[in-house]
Amino acid sequence: MRELKFRTLIVFVFMLHFFLLTNLSAQDLPEELFAEGDSALLNGDYENALHYYSEYIKIVDNNPKAYLNRGVVNVSLKNYRDALDDYSIAIELDSDNSGAYASRGSLFIILEDYTNAKQDLKMAIKTDPKNVNALNSIAVMFAKQEEFTKAFDELSRALIIDSTYAETYRNISALYFHLEQNEEALEYIEKAVLLEPENYKNYNNRGAVYYYMDDYDKAMEDYETAISLMPNNGEAYIRRGIIHLKKGKYQDAVDDIEYGFKLNPEFKETAMKYLEEANKKLNENNE
Repeated sequence: MRELKFRTLIVFVFMLHFFLLTNLSAQDLPEELFAEGDSALLNGDYENALHYYSEYIKIVDNNPKAYLNRGVVNVSLKNYRDALDDYSIAIELDSDNSGAYASRGSLFIILEDYTNAKQDLKMAIKTDPKNVNALNSIAVMFAKQEEFTKAFDELSRALIIDSTYAETYRNISALYFHLEQNEEALEYIEKAVLLEPENYKNYNNRGAVYYYMDDYDKAMEDYETAISLMPNNGEAYIRRGIIHLKKGKYQDAVDDIEYGFKLNPEFKETAMKYLEEANKKLNENNE
């Protein structure tokens, strides 16, 4: 299940930029369209979010916030070229927008274009030296290149700027988790939980730590909390299914893993691995 580890270091990048960007001022927004887009994005309903933001842009085509938010949606849908176009338009409309550079830099990280990522993230810091989102993204870039000391250094800088920013703790925890230092991973994810008790990602991540500490009951509790906070959270269903498998509840394991895979097909490799094992055990019991 540690196969899912780097998702905790990457996916957060785009959602955290969304939360930052929603603080941008926007004048005379058609409230219905924009509010519906925001609501759909926060609920993980990306297709509808894309629809609402696109309809808004047809009416107001010069608001960088709209392109930035739609870029987040396109990243979530893996429409990377469209997302890149959205972020680039946002930068054309507002060349001093630190969040826009950070968002595009984060996308370049996913595309493994580290040269352009460095350039954009450098601009993000230049336009706003206190942009903790950009520092987190730089840490992600270093982590993907297995330069973990540099990643920790960037996250330490982010904590100095803002010691109450949950994403930084979440990513420090994810780094320790990747390095199989579970006690340290638990320490930092606990801090994220305290700062953001309603954020499902905290429970996804803490559940993974508990799993590797062989505390399946606490892991199960965390995955159930994560699902209650984000019902479309396929990752939590898959991980809960793996615990059912460990506990010998094979039908529950099959149900959870199949449903989780349906919600998040990008987890195919992990889901298929454990689904095959669960079905095998289930068939053996029925013989």
